[in-house]
Amino acid sequence: MEIGLVNKLSFARDRLTESFSWSPGIVSEPQFSNCRTELTKVVALIIVIDDVYDVYGTLDELELFTDAIQRWDVNDVNNLPQYMKLCFLALYNTVNEMAYNILEEQGAFSLPYLTKAWADLCKSFLQEAKWSYSKFTPTFAEYLENAWSSSSRGTFPCSCLLFTGSKCLKSRTLCFK
Repeated sequence: MEIGLVNKLSFARDRLTESFSWSPGIVSEPQFSNCRTELTKVVALIIVIDDVYDVYGTLDELELFTDAIQRWDVNDVNNLPQYMKLCFLALYNTVNEMAYNILEEQGAFSLPYLTKAWADLCKSFLQEAKWSYSKFTPTFAEYLENAWSSSSRGTFPCSCLLFTGSKCLKSRTLCFK
């Protein structure tokens, strides 16, 4: 709510309540209330960024956006259109804050894992956009391979494990391919 992306981006879905409803099914124990809050942010960002790829961005803009997320360099924001600047900075600031909180609370440096999960997610969203723009229908195997990432397979579980203090950093197979 504080970021206000949905208010600034007319094309973005406002699914904050639905975003929050995911987390109690994953981590319902009282000691993980902070995790539920952080997962709500993750899901809300996934939904808005998915809308950027599926609804609004041009292919050229989406490639720039994906590159910026892969490099995780705030200076790349200068190459983006205004609406993507908002999205990138919201993601950048939120993920960096999450990594800071994980470091402070657990002593684990999680930023490389979180940024890789987001980069992988955006690469898979970009692949879907390329298919859509070229009117290409992937084979079932191609679609499934990409869907593993585009369904937030890395972003959501890795974030969850990091927020709950699990040993995701030692078991990277839970976070990434």
